[in-house]
Amino acid sequence: MLFKNFTSLFTARRYKYVGRVHGHEIIHSLAISNNGKILASGGASTVLLWDAKTLAPLVPPHQAHQFRGPVCRMVWAQNREDKEDVLCFGTGLGYLVFWRQGPRVEHFEEFSANRIGTGQEITDLAWDTSDDEKIRLAVGTRVGIVQVWTFDFRKGLQNIFSICLEPTVPKTVGFVGKDIHVFGAYDGLWHSLRGKDGVVSWTRNLRTVIGWTALCPDHNQFAIDNGTDGFDLYQMDDAAYVRTFQTRISGSHKPKQVLFAEGAQVIVGSSDHGVVYIFDHRTGEVLDTLDHAKKGVIQAIAAHDEARNTIVCASSGNDITVWTYEAEWPARGTGEKRTMGGVGYAFVQMLMVVATIVFMYQNLFRGVWPANSTFSSWMGIHTNWGGAEGNGYVAPAPRTTIIKEARLRVQESHHTDDETVQKVVDRVMKALAEMPGIKTRAKQRGARINTNMRLEGKT
Repeated sequence: MLFKNFTSLFTARRYKYVGRVHGHEIIHSLAISNNGKILASGGASTVLLWDAKTLAPLVPPHQAHQFRGPVCRMVWAQNREDKEDVLCFGTGLGYLVFWRQGPRVEHFEEFSANRIGTGQEITDLAWDTSDDEKIRLAVGTRVGIVQVWTFDFRKGLQNIFSICLEPTVPKTVGFVGKDIHVFGAYDGLWHSLRGKDGVVSWTRNLRTVIGWTALCPDHNQFAIDNGTDGFDLYQMDDAAYVRTFQTRISGSHKPKQVLFAEGAQVIVGSSDHGVVYIFDHRTGEVLDTLDHAKKGVIQAIAAHDEARNTIVCASSGNDITVWTYEAEWPARGTGEKRTMGGVGYAFVQMLMVVATIVFMYQNLFRGVWPANSTFSSWMGIHTNWGGAEGNGYVAPAPRTTIIKEARLRVQESHHTDDETVQKVVDRVMKALAEMPGIKTRAKQRGARINTNMRLEGKT
């Protein structure tokens, strides 16, 4: 257990910081294209495009933002014919806009823009590409209207149905099979709409505040922002509560975005204190925290899953932060990925563990480690100073000397096999086994100090 705790102190962070880009004065929405190449950000006045890997800006079309309002939500779809990614975004004045790449890869062009309904704010968008014959698009609006269309890249939008769920405000809409699921922002209601005509099949009350919602039909689950202390996970078939992914208690009532990432292995959640949380989907453990700002609400997050998993986030400022997690190969006996090369990663961790033990040896157990201990002999420390500390105890060598010696011992092996790693583990564990309890050592040291002080006439 002690070895496990030491190792956890030095485990490499899951995600690596890539960089930041500066764009809008306020950012409301982010989306990464299906091929992972383009990042789109929607703000109070415009949409900006970036190369997702180099973070270089791309050229967007001319935008009439003063007539369309701020960009609220955006999603990417893919044209089946040429695999071309198409960006769809909704605005605060009810405009539904479509962009696609032009003849030049770094340029985009607008090919459709329509104001839907009475021009109310679009609260969410969702694509369904599971049908080989048609693509469906669902839209939720601030006044409780949910509309579903089929979308053709040549003919545009064709209406399937429109339904009003007032007083529900559809904060999240999503496709589950043929049906459409709608989650209300303030009333805690969850509606299931029949895909062919929009008839409400059933309504359930989750009896909690719902901020954002992330759907994961493959796992038959969904996660919601509970508005208080994190994100709640539920079963989709019976609305059974599973667990809460806890964050710091919320100091605001603004909704916080949540999504599934890394093939639904993790759940990513924003916060109102400048941090993005990465949770293990199965256990609820916090795997990483990504620091975007010292404070403030994370307004938007987005993720893309591939060998190079990417997470981006933005707050009410004009910065967008990008992180990546590059999974290389599964660890032996598991399906989990490592961020560093197998045995080499284990060696680095082992060196750190040894350095920690050395630090404890010098600061907690100074002068009370037996000179013939396995750890002392393995590290080549045989100095005996005599005098007050010469009764069979070894005095600590300089810390840098011991760390260099530990590094040399590992490097001299010239091996990178698991057997060598296990030998290192066994040696460290054996040394730890020889160490009496910390309280006993502290008492011995304290008694010795008191005795020396009395002999010197200081008490």
